[in-house]
Amino acid sequence: MVSLTFSLCHFPVCMSGKDLSLFVQHSSVSASLPPDRNCVSTLHNTILYAGTFKEDVSECRLSVDGHMERRACGNHLSLIGRLCYSHGVVYAYRNHRYKAVPLDTLVTSTSQGPAIRGVKFQNNFILDGRCYLVLAIHVQHGPTDKTMTVYREIEDDTGGWMEVECTTPVLYDTRLTLPMVGGRAYGVSADGRVVSFNPRDGWVYEECTLPYWSPDGYKQTCLIQLGHYILITQRYTDTHHNTVYHWSAYDTISGEMYGLGNESFGVRLGMFTPAQAVPSPPNHLHYIDPALVYPHHGMRWGIIPPESVVVPDEG
Repeated sequence: MVSLTFSLCHFPVCMSGKDLSLFVQHSSVSASLPPDRNCVSTLHNTILYAGTFKEDVSECRLSVDGHMERRACGNHLSLIGRLCYSHGVVYAYRNHRYKAVPLDTLVTSTSQGPAIRGVKFQNNFILDGRCYLVLAIHVQHGPTDKTMTVYREIEDDTGGWMEVECTTPVLYDTRLTLPMVGGRAYGVSADGRVVSFNPRDGWVYEECTLPYWSPDGYKQTCLIQLGHYILITQRYTDTHHNTVYHWSAYDTISGEMYGLGNESFGVRLGMFTPAQAVPSPPNHLHYIDPALVYPHHGMRWGIIPPESVVVPDEG
């Protein structure tokens, strides 16, 4: 169990008394991973890594036998920025422009972002056929920036951006698109609290915070979805000046936070799904226990081999 002695937050941390066992296998692959950059999990066991002005987009694909292949996809100017994926299309937002890139054709369509001055991007996600952006707007002579959530319909190329009529918390920049569970997007507020969003309720503060939260102390906090859990990794420097990652799992059903201990890697480079393999530099894969995608981590019935199932003889 992870000690909470050094937690800097003022809200309940809600750590469960029972930790989960996360990884079941670690391996190395021949292909190397791309440099640290924005990424999104797309098709079956494939992760797409955003390009730069000098490098193409990289696609990493994990085969059934555990081999990883990496190839350059080109089209790097279209997929620079924060990436989302839905139904075969990758969406990228950067410099007030929103681009849609179908993976089968790579024919890019570009639309104008919200026409608001002084906008600073915070997070993005796709939910119920809509592209959502969470923005911070500089308020002149104001003590803090104003935050807002805007959206546009994916299928409506001519429609503009609409503001969601709700109070938007200041979100921590998790560097990855916000994960979805049960029709809700999950994120972390600037004060370390777990927050969620759906179109009906708007943004809601969950009754839980990240352990050891300190906005200045954590330069990288990332979230990914695993079954009904949100896996959270927080990078920090320990007392021996080593970079380590604290792993937690937020249970979206019970509202509890499970401590998963520290590792030398986080989820910054995404996860291969459905293999549930987390890549880490330069060429390592860490496989998560498949039992965790089921309603309770103790329910291993979901992965019982077929020959182990006993069927009563009706004769």
